[in-house]
Amino acid sequence: MTNPRFCSHCGAALNSAAKFCAACGKPIAPQDTTQRPDAPPPAPAAPAETVLGVLPGAVRHSGFLGIKTEAFVIVFTSLRVLFAAQTTEMMKANVLRARDIAKEQGKGFFGQWGAQFGANSGHEYRQRSPQDILAEQPANFFLPISHLRRIHLWEAQSSDEDSVRISYYIEFETGAEKHRFSINDLDIRAWKQQLQQTYGSIVR
Repeated sequence: MTNPRFCSHCGAALNSAAKFCAACGKPIAPQDTTQRPDAPPPAPAAPAETVLGVLPGAVRHSGFLGIKTEAFVIVFTSLRVLFAAQTTEMMKANVLRARDIAKEQGKGFFGQWGAQFGANSGHEYRQRSPQDILAEQPANFFLPISHLRRIHLWEAQSSDEDSVRISYYIEFETGAEKHRFSINDLDIRAWKQQLQQTYGSIVR
C-alpha cells in the first residue's frame, strides 16, 4: 500500500500519477510525494525484543514441603523474562536428539555421552523468537521488566554430619507476587553482573 500524496502548496490530496495539482494547478515536484506538511509525524517503531541470555536448570517448588517440582529454562530478553516449562518428555527427547546428532558426526561413546550431558542447556532458545518460546507450552509465562521490582540471586548452605551443601536461588519479585527457583549450579557473581548490565539496579 502506497502512502497518500498531498500538494505542498495547498495541501490537497493528489492522484498517484498526477503531475499537476487539480486544486491549485501547481506542478508536483518530487518532494510533494511525501506526507502532508501538517500531518503528524509517524509513530516510532516499537523496539525489537531480543533474547539476551538463557538460564537452564531452574526448578520451581510447590505443594506440601515443596515436594512438587516444575523444571524451567529462564530466558532473559530486552523487554521481558520468559519462563519456558520443560516436561520430562521434552528433556528425554533433547537427550536422544543430542545423541543421534553426535553419532551422525562420527563421535564415539564418550562424545555421545558428553553431547547428552549438555542436551538440556537451553541453547536452542537463543535462536528462537520470544513469541515462539511462549507458544511452546501452555505452562510457559512471562514477566515484563517494567513490572519487576527486584531480581534476587543468592546462595544458601546446609550441612549434615558428612557434608556441606550449597544451594542456589533466583527470585523474581513484582508488586504482587514472587517467583522463586532453585538452580543446581549457578555462578552468582557472573550472573549478577550480566543481569545488572541489562536490567540495572533491580538486580541484587
